Order: sequence, then structure tokens, then C-alpha cells
Amino acid sequence: MIPKAPNDARRIPTSVDDLPSPDTIRWHTHLKARVVAGVRSGLISLEEACRRYRLSAEEFASWQRLIDEYGLLGLRVTYCKQYRRTPYGPGDLI
Repeated sequence: MIPKAPNDARRIPTSVDDLPSPDTIRWHTHLKARVVAGVRSGLISLEEACRRYRLSAEEFASWQRLIDEYGLLGLRVTYCKQYRRTPYGPGDLI
């Protein structure tokens, strides 16, 4: 079972002030979730979010996909490593 997200992470941002700072360096899961929620609610466009946070469209899309598939914990690096395993070993050629 996936634990529930903290209340602040589930809160939909209602103003740009609720979004993370453009100078964010450490992307905790709740900050990524707020950016995704801001784009989904129409508060900020995808293009503006990518420009503001220096993200590629692919990186943002991966945040959305991980939230949809695994919830907030899907955004954690250690959680992703656990569920993104490939059938190949470290020395295998692909």
C-alpha cells in the first residue's frame, strides 16, 4: 500500500506564490507535485513551468506519469530506482 501524501503536497496551488521558488535547487517530492498541480489546474502553463524551473518537457511529463502511476512516492528517487529496474545487469550490453 502506498502511504498518503502530506496535506501540503495534495493541496492545489491557488496562486503563483503557492508554487516553488524559481531558484529551487533541491526538488523534494512535494515541490514537484505542486508544479504538476499548478500546470494541471491551469495556474501556470507547461511552457512557463519549464522556463521558470529550467525543466525539459520530457522531465515534466515524467513527473506527471510517476504521480499518475505511483502517487507522490513515485517522485522519490529511491522509489523510482526500485520500480524502474530493467531485466539487464550492470555489465550487460543493450
